[in-house]
Amino acid sequence: MQWLTLGLKLGPILIGAVQAIERLRGGLKGPEKQDAAIQFAADIVPLLEGAVGRDLVDDPAVQAAMRSVVDAYVALQNVLASRATAKNAPAAPATGTAGAGGD
Repeated sequence: MQWLTLGLKLGPILIGAVQAIERLRGGLKGPEKQDAAIQFAADIVPLLEGAVGRDLVDDPAVQAAMRSVVDAYVALQNVLASRATAKNAPAAPATGTAGAGGD
């Protein structure tokens, strides 16, 4: 049950890390942004390690899972941003000959 509790706590930390990196270092993309977010979260995770009595930051499986969470969150953000952009885009003018003179 400790892992479930840890997972529920780690998710918001990773999302907060991505948001902080985007605000503080907005020019980062791809692996650089992911690395920065993971490092940011790794500075906070030791607080959780005491709760489960295990070294999580250096566990390769935990690192891989953290990277997957960051990737999924960023992918979701990108989809939502593209949907918002498409929704707010002006409609293309109608083309055709209706009403083009000669009635």
